[in-house]
Amino acid sequence: MATQPSPRRGCPVPSTLEISSSESGAALLVTVLILLVVSILGTAIVNMGQVDYTLSSNYRSSIMALNLADSGLQASAADLRADYYADPTDNWLVNWLNVGTMPPSVPTPFPDATGTVINGFTLGPASLSPNPYPGTPYDLGGASALGTGSFTRTIWLPPTVTIENGTPVVNIRVRSTGFDGSVATPANATIDGVVAIELTDSSPYSTGAFLGAGDGGGELIRGGPVRIAGTVVAIGVPSGNGTRLDMTNGSSIVNNYNGIDGASALSSLSAKLPPLDTFDSNGETVENLGAELRLKDVTTLMSRFGGQLGEPDATGDGYKETLDGVYTDASIGPYTDNIYADIVSSSDLADDLVFPSLYAAYTDPNTGIDYPTFTDFLDANSYQPITGGDLTISSAMAAFDLVDPAGNGAVSWDPSTETLTIDGIVKIYGTIYFGDPSIPGGDTLAAINYDGTGVLWATNDIEITKDVYPAGSYLHDGPDLDSEVDGNLGLIASDEIIVGGRGRGRGRGRGRGEPPGTSDSNIQILATVFAEKRLRVESPANIAGTVVTNAIKVNPRASLNIWHVPSLAGGAPNGMPVGIMIADIEVAISNWFQRR
Repeated sequence: MATQPSPRRGCPVPSTLEISSSESGAALLVTVLILLVVSILGTAIVNMGQVDYTLSSNYRSSIMALNLADSGLQASAADLRADYYADPTDNWLVNWLNVGTMPPSVPTPFPDATGTVINGFTLGPASLSPNPYPGTPYDLGGASALGTGSFTRTIWLPPTVTIENGTPVVNIRVRSTGFDGSVATPANATIDGVVAIELTDSSPYSTGAFLGAGDGGGELIRGGPVRIAGTVVAIGVPSGNGTRLDMTNGSSIVNNYNGIDGASALSSLSAKLPPLDTFDSNGETVENLGAELRLKDVTTLMSRFGGQLGEPDATGDGYKETLDGVYTDASIGPYTDNIYADIVSSSDLADDLVFPSLYAAYTDPNTGIDYPTFTDFLDANSYQPITGGDLTISSAMAAFDLVDPAGNGAVSWDPSTETLTIDGIVKIYGTIYFGDPSIPGGDTLAAINYDGTGVLWATNDIEITKDVYPAGSYLHDGPDLDSEVDGNLGLIASDEIIVGGRGRGRGRGRGRGEPPGTSDSNIQILATVFAEKRLRVESPANIAGTVVTNAIKVNPRASLNIWHVPSLAGGAPNGMPVGIMIADIEVAISNWFQRR
């Protein structure tokens, strides 16, 4: 049996226990190191998370503050709009602007607005140093709470008025600062912007024709044809058969001045009128009256061969043919082939928009005085140069120069130059005659040329048998330094305005049994025309300006062209019924930026 060799003496035998302890210590060391690293990394991650959370919270808070500041701007616009509609006769617009003109103007000096209340928020002095903008800063109320924060607002007055695409815009500088308190250190953000308030003038003089309840059985146009270049607004009567706009007699509504000189007996009627603005339409620069048909409680009658709304679109002629829109709450028909409009939609006329009757209550926007009727306003602000009776402007009328010592008006006539000068409001208790067809052999006047700015008001009728137009251009600026344009005549008849030689002549005793007088064959009238009852046309005529009446009656042997002058929207003579009425306000924020 073999024998195992003995280990050499002096050579140690390795211990299994000793080897295991050494490796375990190394593993422990490594584990501790790993735990240390993991702990450090975990702490770092936690710290980074806390930093990220803090940054995220602060960022969220700053965004909230920015949103709160933006809400303050939007609230300012909403408050201005709401305050206007709460009382259209006594609001910031009336207090801060002269609304008796269009565009509205800013009074000088501008009044201190401290204490003005806008939709429940009171204006108070704002402490800003330095003041970054022209004008006076006012705090609009105090801090307004919203969510977890709040906003404060400052506005600068006076506002400025600009014209954008022919529309007046009131610009009010506003600053809004938002505060968010959802974090330990509240965030804030400041936004500066402009509340741009677009004013839509719904006065009758922003139209070519503003029509009321109709004539007889509710007809807005009887006889014809009538061609209206410009917007037509008609406010009918909803009861019974209602009010009807009869286009079947060949009447039309167009959107341009095409044919104006050919229709006129003047060598160039358009040369006396202010030039039209131009707009881009389908890539073409065109003249555009912005003509629309806007109807409330009015049925429109169209026939296959008579009547037209707008014209087929054409290119290269410099005109816009189609109407900008047709808006009605009643039927149009039975034929609609002759409707050419960019939009055909339901009526959007305000419920409180009514025909501006001489017998409706009126508040003077310049003084705030309430009058039982507009006639009462005219009585209080007019000059009556003739104790009683009519006024005749003719070749047989001797020269006169009448001036009101109280300053309400003046009127003069020079037959040698055929010039009528008018200023203010002149009342004639009776009938006004432009031309006298009863003169043996006929009135030799070539035309009645007027100068100045004013209104002639007849408590009966106005009869026109001669041309009536400005000595210079219509709505031109004269040599005087007043704020009104010259060459600007308004005509008001409490009953009828009769164009042509077949008027009743109530004031002079001419009755229906007497033969009609003579008149020009194509009468030209450049004026703002208001007739409470109707405009009656017995001879072919052109009226450049605006016609406001309950109805139009045209002799079948005659015709009428109405050419709207857009400048009248802000330039109708003071004293015309409801000359300026702001009925709609569109509000937007412009020039928005965050202040750092």
